[in-house]
Amino acid sequence: MTAPGQRIAKPPKSPHANLVAVERIGTTKHKSAIWRLSCTCGQSITADAPAVKRGAAHCPDCNPSYGTLEAQRILAVLPATIPEIEKLTGMTLQTVRYRISVMKPAQCHTGDWQRPRGSGACQPIIFAGPGEDVPCPLEPRSNADCKRRLRKRIQRAIKKALAGGKEDPRYVRYIKQHIARLTAKKTRKQPQTWLSALLG
Repeated sequence: MTAPGQRIAKPPKSPHANLVAVERIGTTKHKSAIWRLSCTCGQSITADAPAVKRGAAHCPDCNPSYGTLEAQRILAVLPATIPEIEKLTGMTLQTVRYRISVMKPAQCHTGDWQRPRGSGACQPIIFAGPGEDVPCPLEPRSNADCKRRLRKRIQRAIKKALAGGKEDPRYVRYIKQHIARLTAKKTRKQPQTWLSALLG
């Protein structure tokens, strides 16, 4: 057993923070060394040797104890909008929103905004790193503008499908309705005899 105050090998750095053992300050009841650790940010903490070796010791400023794994998964996919983070990380929307609210402003911030393709609220684009949130400069689209844009997308999808291109799965219903209307219109234009009407 090592006596208090005796120089021994320093424990390794914690993988969760930039911590370096400075000096041994005592012993726990389980005979483990208690170390005073110094972080690169200037913060000083104390932890026993097993906690340092397994990575449980962390600087409260650089690596807060909340949602470490979730925060790392979110930071790995930034910059991205909240729906993109939800899709890329596999977390629920509620979890993503909560973690981002807890991580701000020390670990991430809103750097830009994205207008939705259709109706709906504008989405913030989350960037990694500290910073001030950028207020949303985009005005929400009116219902008339959303309907007009939807009509244009449907018309483009119909033209593409009639030209032999691949059908857009989002507008299959509209394409089928348009083809049915064209077929009915073509049938009405054709002159019918009593026999063709009976057979048709």
